[in-house]
Formats: sequence, C-alpha cells, structure tokens
Amino acid sequence: MSSSNFDVWMNVGTAMAGVVAGMLAGASYLRKRTILWKREEERDAAITVEDIRRYGQVQELITTLRCQTGADRIQILQFHNGGKFLDGSPMKRMSVTHESCKHGVAYEYMHMQAVLSTLLWEKIEMVKKDDPQLHFVKSLADSTLKTYCRSRGTEAFCVLPIKKEGLVIGFINLDWLDEETVPNKPIDFGRIVEEHRNFIELQLSKDHKNGNQ
Repeated sequence: MSSSNFDVWMNVGTAMAGVVAGMLAGASYLRKRTILWKREEERDAAITVEDIRRYGQVQELITTLRCQTGADRIQILQFHNGGKFLDGSPMKRMSVTHESCKHGVAYEYMHMQAVLSTLLWEKIEMVKKDDPQLHFVKSLADSTLKTYCRSRGTEAFCVLPIKKEGLVIGFINLDWLDEETVPNKPIDFGRIVEEHRNFIELQLSKDHKNGNQ
C-alpha cells in the first residue's frame, strides 16, 4: 500500500472514530439529561412540609373568607397546561385546588379538574377586570355562563384574579346559593375579599421547594 493510500485510510479512520466518539458523547449527554429531567419531575411532584403548611394556610384563608362574606362555596382555580390541539395551539386548562363549602353544600373539586378554560371564557373575562363585584345570575344575559350557574344552583357570584409577578395564575370564585345571604355592603365586601386575596397570593406565589418568593 502506498503512503498516499495509507494516509487516506488513516484520515478515514480518524473521521470515523470522531463520528463514533461524537455519537457516544451524544448518547451519554442524553442519558444524563434524561436522568436530570426525571429527578426534576420527582422533585416537583414531591410534597414538602412547606407545601403542606401553605396548603393549610390557604384553606384557612378561604374558609374565613367564606364565613365573613356569607358565601356558600369558595374555590380557588389555578391555570395549567394540558397538551395541544391539532393546530399546535396549547390547551389551557384549570383545576380547583382549594375549596371550602358551607355545611350541606356539595363539594365540586372532583369534577373540576383539568377543565378547558375555553368552556368558562365568560367568567374568565370577568376575572380579567380585577374587580370584586357581585354578579347576580338573574341579571346575566342568556348565555352558557348563566346556564352553568343555574345548573349549580348559584344565584350570585364574585371572581377575583390571583397573580404572580403580574401574570394571572388563577382566580378566587365565591358562590351564593341564596340571594338573601348576599352581602349588602359592597364597600365592606370588596375590602374583605381584597385583603384575603392578597394573603392567598402571598402563599401561592412562594416557591414550593424552599418556601421563598
């Protein structure tokens, strides 16, 4: 074999070795990333002592708010991802994460998990206004929202956004099943709801891994 042919084959061998080394390095990188992603998922899924404390505080806050406003049911709904539609647009969903009900009023959290946000877009439009206003169902125009409220026995409701760093991450929903129990002092009602909303935001905005904002 001539020296020129030998050099060619040496170059080919070197190139192939480089390709193999690159493939091995890539495979090793992917294995490490997969392990890292798995650990991150496990860490995110873990319930910490701080999580339990925060969940308990939020539950106490909404129960106190329910009692002070005479509401029959209070829920906190939080937005989250839920896959994609065929056109590639994201499926924005919401789930009830906290709920407090008056004695005898049915809980709904088990039926309100991963619900498409588009199904309650009318209520979300009200959430965006960021106004602790009482909405009477009888005064609503005929709509999906009015039908939905009637199906739940709701006579009046109030919604207020929950924000984190300026983004709306969910909302508080208060329901009254009897008009006679609806607060008749809007100013006092608004102040109470705003105060509780601020405390709820503070708890929900904390990093669940270390309890820091």
